[in-house]
Amino acid sequence: MIRKFLTIALLCFAGMAWAADLTDRHVNETLGFSITKPAGWHWMTAQQNLENLKRAGVGSEEFQKLVVQHASAPLVIMTQHEEPYDGLNASFKANIRAFGSLPTRDPMQLLSMILPTIQQQMTDSRIVVPVEAVEVDGLAAAHVMIEYTLQSPEGGSFPTTSEMWIVPVGDYFFMLGAGYSQGDAEAKEAVYAALQSVDLPAPDA
Repeated sequence: MIRKFLTIALLCFAGMAWAADLTDRHVNETLGFSITKPAGWHWMTAQQNLENLKRAGVGSEEFQKLVVQHASAPLVIMTQHEEPYDGLNASFKANIRAFGSLPTRDPMQLLSMILPTIQQQMTDSRIVVPVEAVEVDGLAAAHVMIEYTLQSPEGGSFPTTSEMWIVPVGDYFFMLGAGYSQGDAEAKEAVYAALQSVDLPAPDA
């Protein structure tokens, strides 16, 4: 359970994922989740997600195989540019997971627990904003920001900023992840606009 969770968490940081829609707002009525993509951004399809994961170049070969194996995990992903795109494509994604046998339901503890393993899979990683308590859609959450160098199999090198939010809701928790080029203020602004648009179910829903 812990190993699979760490893999899915890395997917949130890596900047790749899932789901296409025809409107600007994605709504999952079953989960009570919805989000609006920023103007000019694009929904990513499952096939595009799979191709991106295969060439992501994050972590060891074994870890990359696990990433591809769990490629169907995200609820939704949006990207700044249409795929295929040469370069680092800013993205925002959402996952949901059951707590199951995880040792804690506290978002701060959970994010702190997985952070060292995530950093081990990244090149030149450093924590820019340590794990902190925040709110997402009025719910208690945890957030962290990391900078690292994303290496592509073709030899490209991309200074990257990644952020993650963990939001518990009852027996489940949402993982929201974003990745963009270091210093890209426009992409960061779009990411936070998407975050502000998120609607989550009430804990007792």
